[in-house]
Amino acid sequence: MMGTVARRRGAGGFTLPEMIVTIAILGIAIVGMVGGLFGLVVARETHRQVARAGAYVLTYAEAVKAAAYEDCTTSGAYSGVTAAAPSYELTVLAVECWNGDQPATFTAGSAPGAVDSGAQRVALSVSGPTGAPASKQVTETVVVLKRNAAAPT
Repeated sequence: MMGTVARRRGAGGFTLPEMIVTIAILGIAIVGMVGGLFGLVVARETHRQVARAGAYVLTYAEAVKAAAYEDCTTSGAYSGVTAAAPSYELTVLAVECWNGDQPATFTAGSAPGAVDSGAQRVALSVSGPTGAPASKQVTETVVVLKRNAAAPT
């Protein structure tokens, strides 16, 4: 046994290649876990914004439903209706007049020849938060059907 060193029992250790492989595996695992945690934080914030916008658009829809009926052929119908939505933008996307037919069809209130038949479809939108970059903003929309209680049925 010349030139070889005998290893005694119980004096075991790790070799340098074993340590390098172990550190590499742990490094990859830690980077993956940190990336996953970052993804959870981003998803949580996005979900919070979507939930908040959803609640605001429903509050806005209730405010429009509770507002006095406005002729859908006038420009800016329901533009004066507001709801509490801090840092979110409330928008009336469209007000369409019912054509008085079955099944119901609607014409844009701004279209030539549009007539208010006593019912309308109002599309509402909430987007925000207004201070966030465009890639971080969310938009929720809802459509409300509104009937004029004074119109003949």
